[in-house]
Amino acid sequence: MTSATNNSYAQGMATSGTFARQADLPRVPLPELADTCRRFLEWCRPLLTGDQFDETARALSDFARPNGPGEALHRDLLRYRDQPGVASWLDDFWDQRYLGRRTPVAINANFFFLFPDSGETQIARAVRLMAGALHYKRLLDTETLPVTMARGAPMCMEGSKALFATTTGAMMCACPTRRPSGVRHGPVTSSSTTRGTCSGPT
Repeated sequence: MTSATNNSYAQGMATSGTFARQADLPRVPLPELADTCRRFLEWCRPLLTGDQFDETARALSDFARPNGPGEALHRDLLRYRDQPGVASWLDDFWDQRYLGRRTPVAINANFFFLFPDSGETQIARAVRLMAGALHYKRLLDTETLPVTMARGAPMCMEGSKALFATTTGAMMCACPTRRPSGVRHGPVTSSSTTRGTCSGPT
């Protein structure tokens, strides 16, 4: 991106901003308990034998029975969702589910992608990827990254705050998540070994 293009781009984003559409987003719906149970059984069916599925269905029926534990937990979720300051009933659970897990995230949770052959040397490609990542982080830090759109509707950009410099601390049962602000350095790895740090723009 040239300097002139970058300046024009930043000026165009100044009137909107990365998080300018957050208030326009609908809240994440909380499914009804019966619907969640139905979907859970659909998810389980191809993974279980007939006997295992029947046992799971019986346990789920007991869980979701009138005045049972399922209804009590669902009421707790409804109360939490309706508290002031809660944007989504999933807010407090996302970090625990994604970054708090003990299994390797890269294998069990992340997607991966492959780059087509560009004809570049390995060093040239690495430098270009680093420069692109730092440019993207600068857009996030200055809140000039365009709002992601899908079918003409804005998408939530809150998760982008955790895209860089989010770390987990090793614990026996769970890994607490830390998101330090103002971070200007990140690890550079080669063959899974940390070689040094690169400094991002302020």
